[in-house]
This record gives sequence, C-alpha cells and structure tokens, in this order.
Amino acid sequence: MADDLATIREAYLDNADYDVDGSVSEAKAFRTACRRLIAMLPSNASRGGSGGSQQFAYRVDEIQKQFHEVQAWLAMNDGDAYPVTHPDFSNSRGDM
Repeated sequence: MADDLATIREAYLDNADYDVDGSVSEAKAFRTACRRLIAMLPSNASRGGSGGSQQFAYRVDEIQKQFHEVQAWLAMNDGDAYPVTHPDFSNSRGDM
C-alpha cells in the first residue's frame, strides 16, 4: 500500500535531525521520505475560487538538495553501505 502524503511528510519531519542524532537508520528513513516527496509533490500548484485564485509552490529543489546531503552523510557514516574487504597478502611473494 502506498504511503499518503501526510505519512510521508511525517516521516520527513520525524527523521530530519538524523545528523544531530547521529542516526544511520533515521538518515535512511529521511532519504526515503525525500525520494517520495520529490515524486509526489508538484513544483507549482494553483487553486481558484470565488475569492480569487491562490498560487503556491513546493520547494522540490530544496528537498532534492537535502536528498543529496543525506546521501553524502550516509556515505561518510554508514559502515554497512560500502563494506571494506581487507585482502590477505601474506603469501603474495611466496613467503612461507
């Protein structure tokens, strides 16, 4: 079942302090919320009515910026993202 916009916004706000908390799991949840908001939010919207029309814009560019920031933060702080393999060269020269 797809998340509705209110649920995604809540996840976005709940996990926005991932860097302050130093939480990899919050950062991953924030990254997911950013992806979903970018996909769901229009960049511009307007509404007309008897009282005139209203226009408003979402800051999708700001959400995209935050998405890139969380990606960079995860690259520096998530040890599971890019596991390091330490090869064994003990016999590489034929040493016994």
